[in-house]
Amino acid sequence: MTAGSGEGGRGWRAAAQDALYGPRGFYRRPGKGPAGHFRTSVHASPLFAGAVARLLCRVDEALGRPAVLDFVDMAAGRGELAAA
Repeated sequence: MTAGSGEGGRGWRAAAQDALYGPRGFYRRPGKGPAGHFRTSVHASPLFAGAVARLLCRVDEALGRPAVLDFVDMAAGRGELAAA
């Protein structure tokens, strides 16, 4: 069933939106926020940050040590990987 299907239901998309972002939704609950609900490799062990740093050094070398080499941390968390 989709939103606006005319079958009397509100549809999956609307239900998921409310479940995640509605007044009592997952991301609106008090506490640690979304980062408190996810565990990524950087949270499991500080060794992960070291492995990523070594890989980044190898990439830098393979690229001939360019003047700028950007690293973007796009993980679920609070930037622990980039801070390490």
